[in-house]
Amino acid sequence: TELTGNAVLLVDEMIQEGYVLAEVGACYIDFDIDKIEDACVSLKDTDFVIQGASMAKHLAECYKVSFFVCTIGSQFGEETARYLKAGEVAKAAVLDAVASETVDALADTVNNIIQQNAEAEQAELIMRFSPGYGDWPLSAQKNIIEFTKAKEIGVSVNENSIMNPEKSISACIGWKKQKNPVSRKILKQ
Repeated sequence: TELTGNAVLLVDEMIQEGYVLAEVGACYIDFDIDKIEDACVSLKDTDFVIQGASMAKHLAECYKVSFFVCTIGSQFGEETARYLKAGEVAKAAVLDAVASETVDALADTVNNIIQQNAEAEQAELIMRFSPGYGDWPLSAQKNIIEFTKAKEIGVSVNENSIMNPEKSISACIGWKKQKNPVSRKILKQ
């Protein structure tokens, strides 16, 4: 659907508001994989075990994982709620969509930083995977929040394993060795 007229103006207005509301934060940590079994992945230097057959299968070729948490803060949610309370449903819906796109773009940025680190080790990343996907329990978010120190960027998790602020993402990314490593030359001047 192509937006026209007032819809374009509304989207532009909410994007501009998003620039003011965003309180961006991110953190990540890497662990070497100790072993992978049918339904769990053990990590070196921690008691945390990634549980779930889908995660074990997903990480089968990996030697390392990165966990990250990113957030755009709580102001988007507060402003969306204010719009809803005032009966401005269209503004609330568009602002919520802007917030979702913003936090997803932030996750892509963190992913790119981790990708650069992986390339330095002649590794490549596999697709990121978040708690709650497949059979990886949502409760894993509690551990990810703890060992990434996400509380320092204002992210917590409630008793139902839901992150606060709502517009936050946690994920795991596996590292695997490149099949055909690229030789890089640095030129001297």
